[in-house]
Amino acid sequence: MNKMTEAARLAWQEAYFARINWKHHLLDIAKMALADFERDLDRDHQDKPRSTIISEEVAKGLHDDAKKVIWGDSICVSFGARPVAGIPVVSVKRQSTIMSEDCASLVISQFISGSVFAMIYPPCSEVLKPSKKCYMVAVWRNPRTATTKQIRGLLDLTHKVDLFCGTATYGNNTGAKLMAKLQAKDEGLSGGKSKIGANLRYAYYVLSVALKLHGVPVPFGIP
Repeated sequence: MNKMTEAARLAWQEAYFARINWKHHLLDIAKMALADFERDLDRDHQDKPRSTIISEEVAKGLHDDAKKVIWGDSICVSFGARPVAGIPVVSVKRQSTIMSEDCASLVISQFISGSVFAMIYPPCSEVLKPSKKCYMVAVWRNPRTATTKQIRGLLDLTHKVDLFCGTATYGNNTGAKLMAKLQAKDEGLSGGKSKIGANLRYAYYVLSVALKLHGVPVPFGIP
């Protein structure tokens, strides 16, 4: 066996075990981190986010796709949507207007190659849109290297972004620092400093398209 063939075999083997590690490691620790996160929210009397795992949704028959085959998987943790009251600068009847804001969400996805990446979507409304739809905040070449502490940290960061970077709280110092942190993480992982991050951005696009082709609602947009 020549070196190229051996390298290809090892790459395939790594991808195979990475997909197994997603199902039997990362999904488990993500659920544990989410349960711990929700307990803290309950203690503080705060609303829980909505969490979905695409593969489990499909397995339960919650989607009407024909083949029920997907070539990747995603965990989506979303704080949903909320109404935002505002008074227009120019208002005919001088009445307040209620607009809808998409709250922050965290998406952790695995491509068919086995690599995993996490993205945070900041709050977005008619009057306040972040400069980017989403920011890459973590990358794991193999899910086995991910830890419960890391996932919990991403959940905490997403929650802070939701609290301080929304329309109603726009302009505060904490929100500005959080957005700067997201920008720095994203540039470090996908802005040329990380080759795997740049490759995963392409993989992210392919995964989103693949899910749509199979009729599975994609819980996140293509950046």
